[in-house]
This record gives sequence, C-alpha cells and structure tokens, in this order.
Amino acid sequence: EGAGALFRDDPGPGRHLELGALWGAELFELIDCDGWPRDDYTALCGTLGREVTWEPNGRGLALDITDSGGLLVETADGRETIHSGAIRHVRMT
Repeated sequence: EGAGALFRDDPGPGRHLELGALWGAELFELIDCDGWPRDDYTALCGTLGREVTWEPNGRGLALDITDSGGLLVETADGRETIHSGAIRHVRMT
C-alpha cells in the first residue's frame, strides 16, 4: 500500500538503474520538445506540496515545476530551483 511500480512483478535486482535511466531519457525527450506536457506532469506530480530535502543541507516546500523541468522550492531564504538528481527525500504527510 502506498507504493507504485512500473511492472506487476519485480523486474529483478539491479534493474532499477536501467529502468530509471530509460524513464529519465523519455522525460528529457518530452521536456526538450516544444510544448512538453507540463500541465499533465504537474497534475500528476506527487512531490508538489511536500517537504523535500537535497544535498548538502537544503530543505523546503516543493511548489511547482519550471518550464525547463526544474523543481521550484520555497526555502527559509526564498525560492530556489532544484534540478534532476538533487532531491534526496520527499516527506510523505
């Protein structure tokens, strides 16, 4: 309960990097084209509205997805855009 998956059955150990890379490549193709489905993506994004942390000591509330695909975050010092691979934790509330 509360987990999501791409496959009905576990694809096996070690496949997470391969599958993540394929998913990322597909997402970047969408972002690089004119008119990527930003509204559809943000409507389904489970990160928005949640507290996130990133390296080395970042913390804030995920607000939006920028036109370039970055995550707009409200921090104690103002708004900051975080890019792919930086987020380490999404606090589930």
